[in-house]
Amino acid sequence: MERIKNNQSRLGIFVFYDVNTVVNDYVIFLLNSITEVVNELIIVVNKGNGLGTLKELSNFTSYLYVRENIGYDGGAYKDVFLKFHTDENWERWDEIVLFNDTFYGPFFSWKYIFDKFSKEKVDFWGLSKWVKGDSRDLGCEIDEHVQGYFIVIRKSLILSSHFFEFWNNLQYPYTYRDAVIDFEANFSGFFTKKGYQYKTWLDLMDGNSLLHEGEVVYLKYANQLICDLHFPIVKRKVFSITNFIKIDKIIKYIEKNYCYDINLIWDHLKYLDKNQPFKPFSINKMEDFYNSHKKIYIYGYGKWGHEIEKYFEYKKWKVEKFVVSEKTDRENIISFSELMLDKMDGLILALGYKAFEEVYPMVVSRYNNQQLLIPNF
Repeated sequence: MERIKNNQSRLGIFVFYDVNTVVNDYVIFLLNSITEVVNELIIVVNKGNGLGTLKELSNFTSYLYVRENIGYDGGAYKDVFLKFHTDENWERWDEIVLFNDTFYGPFFSWKYIFDKFSKEKVDFWGLSKWVKGDSRDLGCEIDEHVQGYFIVIRKSLILSSHFFEFWNNLQYPYTYRDAVIDFEANFSGFFTKKGYQYKTWLDLMDGNSLLHEGEVVYLKYANQLICDLHFPIVKRKVFSITNFIKIDKIIKYIEKNYCYDINLIWDHLKYLDKNQPFKPFSINKMEDFYNSHKKIYIYGYGKWGHEIEKYFEYKKWKVEKFVVSEKTDRENIISFSELMLDKMDGLILALGYKAFEEVYPMVVSRYNNQQLLIPNF
């Protein structure tokens, strides 16, 4: 890999995972873009179930490591520092970039980002952060931290005795919850307690007003980040049917203001839809289901029912009726006992796991699976 022509010497460590170990084009774009700011790349593949092909990744590095999918990103980085590169002269790197494949972008040059941070007196930096608070998804309180999909570590930290102390003490995370608490949150917490300082892109762009306890900023405010704060990436998790308004604004903004090929996103989403189904429904499958049925009914009027209702309103689609288990007097809601589907009608099961387990046997006894859109859990 050709060295960048500037005064900074940077190493990039990229962690890749795909269930089939398939390298999609958005990853190729990402790796091509990062070569503008790093001198050398190490790529670690957390192996998926399928064989796939790694030829595309080997074009970017002489150091390609395939490991069992144990320990998420934190485990992969730990292996680089303590197992794969024990003879590395870490002193030669001014910065080490830790990043993964969980986002699309960048929509503009990394050089602009790195130049902005070059003026900041910090020991590590990232793009976004979590403020201290309860995580509804993980069911516990999480300390403030730089979110781990993109972290840049400077020499002041690399050469400290605390750096390898952290990696030596890090236990391989075995669940996503462990990965967030033991690696992501602990990384920032461990080093800030030792006196090291960090900033994120939100600090530089006066974006901390978007940070609130218990909220994931890159999900909750994805469109504001990109449209107002010149944020360089969008997380893959944003592309959920519950975020359709944000997605529409983001795509239109990128198309108007940047040269990024939106098809890199759409092509990967189509691939994911076939291999790693979106929860609870993918946009593609919802579109196909709507277009292949004459009338659409929605079973459930709770959280997912309301979200899908909003999506239908946005698309100017019609919901024939909502369906619930018990009889009700509401005008737009009928009970399941009143439901009479024609063979060309469809029923979306907008239910959580527990409710779905109760309802599905009853529904499938009357209607075939071609008439049902079943959620992914």
